[in-house]
Amino acid sequence: MSGFLVWFDRNSSKGQRINLCLVFVSLMLSMQALLLSPGIYAAKPSGITVTPVRSRPTLQPGSTSAGSLKITNNTAVVQKLNLSAEHFGVTNENYDYSFTEVGSENWISFTDNSITLQPNQSKELAYKLAVPASASPGGHYFSLMVATQGSNNSTRINEIYRIASMIYLEVSGKIVYKSSLLSLDVPWLTTDKNIPFSVRLANNGNTHEDTRVSVKTETLGINRLGTEKILPNLTLPNTIRI
Repeated sequence: MSGFLVWFDRNSSKGQRINLCLVFVSLMLSMQALLLSPGIYAAKPSGITVTPVRSRPTLQPGSTSAGSLKITNNTAVVQKLNLSAEHFGVTNENYDYSFTEVGSENWISFTDNSITLQPNQSKELAYKLAVPASASPGGHYFSLMVATQGSNNSTRINEIYRIASMIYLEVSGKIVYKSSLLSLDVPWLTTDKNIPFSVRLANNGNTHEDTRVSVKTETLGINRLGTEKILPNLTLPNTIRI
């Protein structure tokens, strides 16, 4: 038998932390640090890769910022690529992404809207992020899309692959941080080594937040051995995440 401790932390971009919930139930847990085991290595990248995967700038209304993407062709053929920017959001509590056009305000512009990469070639591509003076304070979310060009062969299915670098922009002003733990579902007693549990996190503020659910177990007996599992989440404003 083991003790089960769960708490919810809200970490804002200012480094603040608020403990919001504390629950104690009984269960058992066995965990293995597979990611730290020797002999497990990262696979060689394939296809088209883009870095950084995510960036989180903070800008004033009316200001601009310069950024860059590193695009690599890990294939054995020449790749012609198109670049574009789109808004992104989520459609449900599972955080499935949706993408829409940026619109008339030109938040993002590239030095080149298309590039050609030879096999195993990388290239740095610059872009500019310009915040309109009328932009509302809080989070604004963009995906920098890199897409392959379709085939001109009309007898084949035209396949286009896209990969994105995500921008989590915070526009300065009146920033509201307001996250909460809506629910926590765990069994009060189990013999399963992989403990089933689920949480629902809500962000009712106007910007994105780093939240985490920390699950700590402690064997109830002579040897009080403990393990801890942390589930990090980045929640967007006015969304619920499970």
